[in-house]
Order: sequence, then C-alpha cells, then structure tokens
Amino acid sequence: MKQNYIYSFFSNIKVQAWAMSLTALIFLGSIVSFSELHAQSTSGADTASVTLKKVLQKNSYPIFVKKGELKGRGGALLLKRAKEATIVTIGESHATQQIPLMITSLINELQQANELDHLAIEVSPWTARQMSDSLRSGVGAYNRLIAQYPTAIPFYNFKAERNLVRQAVRGSGADNPLWGLDQIFAFSTEMALDRLQELAPSPEARAVINDVRKAGLKRTAEDPRLQSLPSSIPPPISVYAASTFDSLSTYFPDSSEGQQVLNELSASISMYRTNGQNNYLSNQLRARYLRDNFRQAVRQTQVRSQEKPQIVVKLGARHAYRGMTPNNALDVGNLSISLARAIGGSALNVAILCGPGSKNTRFPAQTGKCHNSYLNEDIRSLINDRGVYLDLSAIQPLMHEGMLEVNDALEEFFWGFDAAIYIPDTTPAEPIISP
Repeated sequence: MKQNYIYSFFSNIKVQAWAMSLTALIFLGSIVSFSELHAQSTSGADTASVTLKKVLQKNSYPIFVKKGELKGRGGALLLKRAKEATIVTIGESHATQQIPLMITSLINELQQANELDHLAIEVSPWTARQMSDSLRSGVGAYNRLIAQYPTAIPFYNFKAERNLVRQAVRGSGADNPLWGLDQIFAFSTEMALDRLQELAPSPEARAVINDVRKAGLKRTAEDPRLQSLPSSIPPPISVYAASTFDSLSTYFPDSSEGQQVLNELSASISMYRTNGQNNYLSNQLRARYLRDNFRQAVRQTQVRSQEKPQIVVKLGARHAYRGMTPNNALDVGNLSISLARAIGGSALNVAILCGPGSKNTRFPAQTGKCHNSYLNEDIRSLINDRGVYLDLSAIQPLMHEGMLEVNDALEEFFWGFDAAIYIPDTTPAEPIISP
C-alpha cells in the first residue's frame, strides 16, 4: 500500500510538473499574442481613428413610408433584418402619428411575407384580449370600446395606433395575435369593474363589485399628480389596496377571465403604489412583470404549435434596450434576445424615435415637444425632411476597438440597439374620441 501510495505521489508530481511547464508555455505565448494584438489594435486605433460625424454619415440611410410601404435604402435594410429575426423588439417615442404609421407598414410587409404571427404591446394581457375581440368585430366595435373607456387603453386610443393593431389582428392567423405584457393602466378602473359585473355569477358578487366601485369614487389618490385631473377621468386603481381584489377571487371560482382581471388589478396596484414610495423598486417590479408575461406567452405558443413563432414587440424605448436600461433594470429588450436564441432564432432591437421639430400628445389631452435624449448635433445633421436609419451594429465594433469615442449617454444608447430610426417633424397623435 505504501509503495502504491508513494508511486502515485511521485507520478502526480511528474504530471503536475509537466502540466505547469505546459501552462507556463501557453501563458508566455498568450502574453506575446496579447502584446502583438494590443500593438496592432493600438496601431489601428491611432491610424484609423474616426470622428462620430464621419461614422454616422457612412452608416446612415434614408427611410420613409410611401403608400403603406417602407422605402429608401434604410427601409429595405429594416425589412431585410426584420425578416431574418425571430423576435423584433421596437422601442419607440410614444404618441405621434408618423411612428405607428412606419411600424404598421413594417407589420404589413412582414405579414405578406408570412414572417409575423404575434404583436406584443404595452397593455395588460387581459386588455389585449379585449382589443383583439373588438377588432375582429370591426373598426366600429373598437371605436365604441374606446368611446366607452377613453382613458383605459393608453396609446391605442389614438387613430394611428388603432390602425396598427387592426393590421396586426387582421393579418394574423393566430388565435391570440395581440400579446399584452404590461400592467393594467391606472385609469382602466371602470373598464375592469364593468367586466367583473358582467362576469359575476351571482347577485351577491355583483353587489360586492358595486360596493367596491362606490368606495373607490370616495377616495383620493395619494400621488399629487393624480389629484387634479378632469372629473371625466375615473379614479386610478391605486386608490384601492391590492388586497381589495385579492379578497374578491372567492366570488369568481369558475371564471378564468374573472380571476385574470382580479390578478392583474392586484399586481398593478402593487406596482403603482410602490412607484410613489420607491421608484427604483417599482421599475424592477414592472420590468419583471413585463418579462414574465412575455416569457409565458412564448411558452404557451410553443406548447400549441411546433413551429417557431415570429414576433414583433412594441414598447416605449426604455423597455427595449439590450442589457441594462436607463431605468437600471433588465427589461423586455434583453429577454427578447434570450428567448429568440432559446427557440432557435435571432433577435433584432430597433429604436424608432422623434427627430428634430417633433411633437407628440401628452396625457390626458395636451400636446408638446417630443423629447429625444439621443439626438446630438452630429445626428441632427443627417436628418432632412425624411427619416434616417442608423446602422448601430456597424458602429459598435468601432466603439469596442476604441476607434470611436462618444459620450457616456450616447454610448449606452448605441450599445442598446442594433439600429436607430429618427423621424423628423412628427405630429401629435390624433385621438379616436376627442377629449
């Protein structure tokens, strides 16, 4: 036993010595290789350093919409890359007429090429189902839904946005063409309570819902920003405690839709209330909620079909970043990449933003300048009377190699997307029902 042990010991020493020698050689080789590469990179950076303006000029292309089709070299490039991707995540500037028009054109052309099954949007899952059902009954039915609840479905109470989701539903063969990812909007109270009244299985349940409604009308929102709104706007759901709707679940034992509405109300109230106390935590909770709903929608679709779903996601620009967002959260734009890879595909993240001279609509019925933090003078110089497609994927290697330096905020944005589109002179979104 001793001999075997000693033999093994010395054998291990020999092996370790050989391994250490080999490791040393590899390490020395790595130092030489790294030094050579570093010298080459430094030399390249010294000789090939470029200005941001030149890089932008080289990698920007015109893009515009004509008769419902994407035009210009930028339009062709966007369509090509969108067709190649399994999940296209669009981060937009909200509440304009021109941006949803461009997205509608993209959706239409993807559908014609059989490259789109689902559109995921910034409304709640239950709200998305209400929208789909009404759109299948025609534009008139959808307009009546908005007329009844004009503040319940933000952004999609505008004409251009209505036309966008109408195209998505009309051109899709899926049972659920619209996926809702977000919380129930703060002012969806009446819409949700009315539906619960319709679903209530007993007079007792209807009476309880009516009592909840009356109690809400007597309360005032804690957030000062929500205390001086027009009387036509219903109380925000945040006047309730989340436990209010948790306790109602016993009245809807056999209603999956009733349970869904109650669950979404409860989760949304928690997020809205947290926002007033801890904005960082609220952003984390909302980003997680968006991700969870997106992941669940993809999984359910995969269970029903063996084919790889083709998806477009449309959200506010901050939700669409790859990596950490400006709100310091990992959001849908980051998850899109992982989900696309998981189902054997690829992802494309695109920002479509207001350019110079742009305006948009502000809640509840105002207009103002459409703000864009990522619009410096070099980018402005590229934009004339039409949109510009900026190929960020061609710029990223230059930043990585140190050949191009940009300020921190712009660099974060350039890493966050594969492409950015700037549309000048956008006009405020036009509401379906005049406020």
